[in-house]
Amino acid sequence: MIRVLEVFREPMANGGQESFLMNMYRNMDRTKVQLDFLTPFTCDNPDLKAEIESMGGQVFTYDHPFGENNNKVFRESVQDFLSSHPYPIVHFHSGSTYALMEGAKLAAEAKVPVRVVHSHCGGFKNLKYHVIKMLSIPWLLKYPTDYLACSDLAAEWKFPKSVIQDHRYTVIHNAVDTDRFRLDPALREKIRTVLGVDANAPVLGHVGRFSLQKNHAFLIDIFAAVHQKNPDAILLLAGAGELEPEIRDKVKTLDLENAVKFLGLRKDIPALMNAMDVFVLPSFFEGLPVVGVEAQATGLPVITSTAGSCRSRTWPSTFRWNPPRIHGRMRSCTLPMKAVYIVAIRLRRLQKQDMKSRQRPEPLNSSIWTGRLKPASNRIMPGRISRYRHSMKRGQRHEGHKLHHHAQGLHAAKCAGLQTAAGGQWPGPGMAAGQHRGRDFGEESQLV
Repeated sequence: MIRVLEVFREPMANGGQESFLMNMYRNMDRTKVQLDFLTPFTCDNPDLKAEIESMGGQVFTYDHPFGENNNKVFRESVQDFLSSHPYPIVHFHSGSTYALMEGAKLAAEAKVPVRVVHSHCGGFKNLKYHVIKMLSIPWLLKYPTDYLACSDLAAEWKFPKSVIQDHRYTVIHNAVDTDRFRLDPALREKIRTVLGVDANAPVLGHVGRFSLQKNHAFLIDIFAAVHQKNPDAILLLAGAGELEPEIRDKVKTLDLENAVKFLGLRKDIPALMNAMDVFVLPSFFEGLPVVGVEAQATGLPVITSTAGSCRSRTWPSTFRWNPPRIHGRMRSCTLPMKAVYIVAIRLRRLQKQDMKSRQRPEPLNSSIWTGRLKPASNRIMPGRISRYRHSMKRGQRHEGHKLHHHAQGLHAAKCAGLQTAAGGQWPGPGMAAGQHRGRDFGEESQLV
């Protein structure tokens, strides 16, 4: 059996990186590959730690406070840990370019044979970004042995141009377990009762860390406008983070305290999504948001910004707007009325529909991916599948990914799994890919 060290540059909680890894970890063959987790900071989710340990993994933390000399803390912690814990494979996860290049360098100095850097998101294209990316090129070309990304966009954002042009990176699509994330009317009624939400109240929802990236201030502006038109509307916010006090103050200033519920870190996200009517994701930037995939797997209509990988709309239940910009950056102080209009229209439609209508849509025509899933004992729906012809041009694909064409435009995609250095499978046996809507051949398709 081979042990892989998964390294985070942020505290471990309920973020997208953790969700991605846990979805894989739960379904991989753990008799061949085991995962250990390292963060220089804290593990703020005791349930996550307990689950990892129950499956044979270990969680290592240095418990440094996040936000104080993060880069220095990361460098010293990783260097110290690798000096006394030899691993054949180290896998780095971070939205920080510095963490990927410095982590790969430290692993190389510790004589780790396989050093994997994984890009999970995009960011702001400003002077700081261009300077850091330029400085990172020599490091990211020299020290990593493998490059992974959740999307082509995320790869292009982090990795040197030559890595992209030579197809030296591999896209691993974010996936969700559709046995967990599915529509359940009984669960919807139960969780609404627990939360004290009226059965007929229109509910908007968001799951994400309270950080600049997730744009909560703009989300509150959207809800304030919706609440003016429908005073019964409720907003559910699941997550925690450094900007939570600021958002709470804004909610209090707008006199929305009775309509906005701060739920904190939760382990019952599937239940919360069943309680919602609309999922809103106004992020400044994303790689491929796992929560967006989870929401659509639950049958929720999703309203997103055009940030990053949110730009492609795959199901009719997904709407988008173009946030205003100042000097190339989105701003959250001005509310686009188009966004309010879309939310209001969707809520009005939902109030007229029966719960049975919240299902994955039928295929529109023979050139579109279907939203249906093939039966499987352990089903995983990929957050994004590129057409085979397109993916051969843009990034490496594992050999097990093939397309099977069926009548009525139904297409199925099966994943055989990525081969690890030890010959084990990633994500492992028993994982079947789902299907979703896309575009014509030669174009990308993705969920948001």
